[in-house]
Amino acid sequence: MHAEPETPASSGPAAPPADPHAARTAGPREAVWRRERRGLLHVYGPFYRSGFLAAFVCGRLDDGADLALAIGSHASHYPYAHPRSRWDELLLVAGEERLFISGRRISPLGIALGPGRRAIIAYHGRAVRVAAGGAQGAARAVAVDVDLNLDLDAVVHHPRIQGVGVGRALLGLQWQPALVRGSGSLTLDGRRRRIDRAAGLMERGSLTHLRGKLFQFGYEYLAVCRPDAEPATYVRFTAAPLHRGLAGLPLRLLLATGIASEEVTLTAARPQHGDALGLAPRPGEPVEGLVGHRMELGPGTLVSELVAIGDAQRRYGLRQTVQRRDTPGANEIFR
Repeated sequence: MHAEPETPASSGPAAPPADPHAARTAGPREAVWRRERRGLLHVYGPFYRSGFLAAFVCGRLDDGADLALAIGSHASHYPYAHPRSRWDELLLVAGEERLFISGRRISPLGIALGPGRRAIIAYHGRAVRVAAGGAQGAARAVAVDVDLNLDLDAVVHHPRIQGVGVGRALLGLQWQPALVRGSGSLTLDGRRRRIDRAAGLMERGSLTHLRGKLFQFGYEYLAVCRPDAEPATYVRFTAAPLHRGLAGLPLRLLLATGIASEEVTLTAARPQHGDALGLAPRPGEPVEGLVGHRMELGPGTLVSELVAIGDAQRRYGLRQTVQRRDTPGANEIFR
């Protein structure tokens, strides 16, 4: 999200643009990205500015158990200009443990990309422990103390444009992914466990768009990573008008050109177009919902969930949708 550089530092090595979506004139990258400062509304006349900083990683704990973590801080007016359109979240699977915390702002949540190749994820607070059993497990949830720390090395790729224009004349999203890997620790209710390996995606987005109902958009997002093998992450993103009928017609015509969609596999060397490593769910492959939440964002509803994919080659995914609230299925978490 939009944040102020706190220390001057080089942005570290970056991979070359992988395809025409990659920004070639985006200018220098910021040295340090953190959560937004309080009190900045980022609304200027007919335009608004917003953004996010998020991560999704998979790995192993010291006892060999799987780890999957999604964490993010989304600024005011993301993805559209509305006072209720913002959220923070943490979704965690650690062996048999399933936990989450979500809200408009979660003060103990920490996430930073930079300076240089360093990235940090931290959370020190309470979270909801959900029993297995999908949506029914939420009825048996209890709060527990969580102390999470991850120190990561980041290979930051060049920004990729989702919209029209470049640089300061951009109308849309400038999305910048990084492939991260590292280790850390996780303490639940006083029991400390070492995170031997964590790898996946950290991403930051800077959004400039027009206010008003005609330009409100939702999206479908899927990220998939694997707890073993070389770090790699598959990302698929598609934007769509939030409203139906005439209210969504101008944006529907604009998005029909494919200017706000992405399908890419991130590796340490460079992004590769499409599902280059076969990480996405295949037809007929089982997909199991593990833990998730939903939140009203004014006219739309966010659904965010961690899922397990496959049996023999188990992978983990983060699935998010923002849809109009009266869309059939918009409020379902475990679909």
